[in-house]
Amino acid sequence: GRSLRANLTLTILLASVAGYVNGSGFLLFGVNTSHMTGNAAYLGEALGGGLLSVAWFSARLLLAFLFGAATTAVLREVTARWKRARHVPAILGELLLIGGVAAWAQLHPGAREPLLTQALAFAMGMQNALVTRVSGAVVRTTHLTGLVTDIGLELVHWVRFWGEHIRAGGLGGVAQGLKDILTDPWFGRAWLHLALVVSFTGGAGAAALLLSAFSPWVLGVPCAVLALLCVDDLMQGREPATAGAPASH
Repeated sequence: GRSLRANLTLTILLASVAGYVNGSGFLLFGVNTSHMTGNAAYLGEALGGGLLSVAWFSARLLLAFLFGAATTAVLREVTARWKRARHVPAILGELLLIGGVAAWAQLHPGAREPLLTQALAFAMGMQNALVTRVSGAVVRTTHLTGLVTDIGLELVHWVRFWGEHIRAGGLGGVAQGLKDILTDPWFGRAWLHLALVVSFTGGAGAAALLLSAFSPWVLGVPCAVLALLCVDDLMQGREPATAGAPASH
């Protein structure tokens, strides 16, 4: 029952949360917690080099992300019959994990407890699974490899689109192209993918800026965004009050 606009807002804001969390995790603990490609590479390199402790650390990050995704899948099954607020349990779980890491990092400055990075990876697995289900497996928010690939493919369509319009009508073709761009589904996807990349990058930049000036409590920023998304999801699908209906007591 959610609108397309609401789902787009959810996806873009969660991309900024992922960038912020990944940037914070790297600056605080020296680990990328939102995308698993690097951790899988570290796992392979560590195994090849006989560094079993490093391999086990990377494996735990991968497992945490995996079980986070599985947790969201379970929560989605549990809430399958809910008429609204189906996203709230997963978003709330992510919020609590990030908030817990922020509190621990604030109380134990400089500590690099492995469990903290695993908690962030678990939270990112929950988020990625949620967006995957919401978007029908079209987009992800915790890593950019697929999105940048899609933008590269869409760039070719962009050039071909304008080339065809210019050849067909010159300046008039450009005017027609400006009209067609509003209805061409390719451009809708391109702008969404670009917005996700910008949101993730902006979130990471904000984390670096705030962490350099303040304490780990700035991890409360993504928690605040997640709290707002919970409220938004609770409001989605609510039936408006009937005009003239008596007030309840």
